[in-house]
Amino acid sequence: MRHRYPVAFALIVLLLVPGVGTALAQPPAHHQTPRMADISAMQQRAALHLATAAPRFVSPLERLTRGAAVLKGHVYDYSGAPLGADLDAWVQVAGVWEHATGATDGVGAYTLSGLGAASANGELYVSPTIGDSWFSRSGLTWGDPGPTTFDFRPGEAAVSLNRGGSWHSDAYPDSNWTQAYVDLHGTGLYGSTVVSGGGSVSPVTGQAQSLPGHQSMATVNFWMDEGVEVPVSIDTVAGSTAGSVSADQATALRTTVYTPVNASGKPGTYVSVGMNAFPVNWVSDFTGYSEYPATAPVKAFGQFYTSSANDQAKRLRIPTTARPGYWYLIGLQHTTGPLYLETPFQVCTLKSSRASVAAGRSVRLSGIVPTKGHWGSRAGIRKTLVLYARTTKGTQPMPWKTSPKGWKKIASFKCNGYGKYTSPLLHPKRSTWYVVRYAGDDWYWAAYTSVIRVGVK
Repeated sequence: MRHRYPVAFALIVLLLVPGVGTALAQPPAHHQTPRMADISAMQQRAALHLATAAPRFVSPLERLTRGAAVLKGHVYDYSGAPLGADLDAWVQVAGVWEHATGATDGVGAYTLSGLGAASANGELYVSPTIGDSWFSRSGLTWGDPGPTTFDFRPGEAAVSLNRGGSWHSDAYPDSNWTQAYVDLHGTGLYGSTVVSGGGSVSPVTGQAQSLPGHQSMATVNFWMDEGVEVPVSIDTVAGSTAGSVSADQATALRTTVYTPVNASGKPGTYVSVGMNAFPVNWVSDFTGYSEYPATAPVKAFGQFYTSSANDQAKRLRIPTTARPGYWYLIGLQHTTGPLYLETPFQVCTLKSSRASVAAGRSVRLSGIVPTKGHWGSRAGIRKTLVLYARTTKGTQPMPWKTSPKGWKKIASFKCNGYGKYTSPLLHPKRSTWYVVRYAGDDWYWAAYTSVIRVGVK
């Protein structure tokens, strides 16, 4: 089964509640920034991240030891007009990442303060409040107290993107992407731009923005799980168009969860993550993190070396701590290049009030499934669930099967707005295997829980 996940870019810094001089975990990692699905849905999720995430507590003494660096400058758009933007600065001092944030005023000016000195290890991120581009500079040096001036004005490169490939066909009705993300990478430079193109028009043309300097690589993500790495040699000039990026979707690398077949199941599930069209000798770093909470730690799953041109897969285990009711996102980062792909696994649970019962005695099943709008303490929609059973050992049914072979429908019921559900009382007469199918919505696809067994003595 292949799911298609539209790309929506959201800098990690937008998923944190910022504070001047506050020490947070670490800055966003340029091309490793998580790429999320459906634009409108994920914009809602990003807003919920913002509402629920919080910075680490900083003691009064710790605040007194913070630096007094001042960063200032202006942010302009391509034409040179003042641009409204949010800015984040990061520097690691004595092993701790310090973070300051601010915004431009009506003339595009900004001031950030409360950081220690940076010696070729400072980072600045610019997130315009309008438009479809984001920028960053790294490897920066600034003094304490300063001030040090950094101005931002992007240039552009022409973009041409061709549709096509094995995942672009009538078999996948949603294969005509409407937005692709074109990222330009240079030494200490990063720019990301949404290039829009609806319907089946090909090629899709546009412009990708980045800050002035030499760009040596571009990445194009047609979907969050499908993208291509393109070597370029572009010398970006502020307010000018220079160079070009061309990419063909037919050459894109793709990743998806091969098994379980629904890309869904309980925490602790072993999954097979497929790699399609990866070149020989390509090495990927595998990582993963829970979609919620926003501060969930990233887990390293190690590297995978592509030994042949055939489709390959890496087996890994979803952590037992993965939060039910949300995605667990598995990322693949090229170790010697900027391409980052990401594929989700839906975490859901099915548990029994008793592992075994006497024949005819009662048992009740319960669990949690993903549902649109649920985010932390915020309730989402109630959705319909169907309970299936069989008296011989069975595995998770094939995807999209509403009447799975070998399984008998037992009951239908709804979860609450938090994805929690409880089945009617059941009275199995012999050992029985159960599975729950939950409906899809705008955030999550329809899928099945893992299978559980209730023994009968």
